[in-house]
Amino acid sequence: MAKRIISTIGLWSVTIGVLYAFGITGAVWIIAIVAAASQYELYQMFEKMGERPFRTLGLVLGLVMILGSHYTNALYPHGEKQGLDAGIVAVCIVIACVRIMRERDSSNRLETIVYTVFGLVYIPFM
Repeated sequence: MAKRIISTIGLWSVTIGVLYAFGITGAVWIIAIVAAASQYELYQMFEKMGERPFRTLGLVLGLVMILGSHYTNALYPHGEKQGLDAGIVAVCIVIACVRIMRERDSSNRLETIVYTVFGLVYIPFM
């Protein structure tokens, strides 16, 4: 019980310190890290079910979706970025689909892309 209390206090201290030091950008990075950890766990569950999503590609594209959206907001602070967030998501999905074409084993291409894109849409996009 004491270990949980100490780890909780430590975690909240780090979180508050990051938010104080870096503001919104720090919050976005915290969200990106938590989303990547959640997405990693989701891909591990898929692998235990016998599926083979592109874990590394999915994690990198998930970070690109979250951080890309934040940093394009920084580039266009007055709302002039219509469609950029949707474009980032679309490019990430297209990259995952292009990656599947390099697979030599064509027996489970559809399942692999479905589970990879589901991980992208379910965690970082939401």
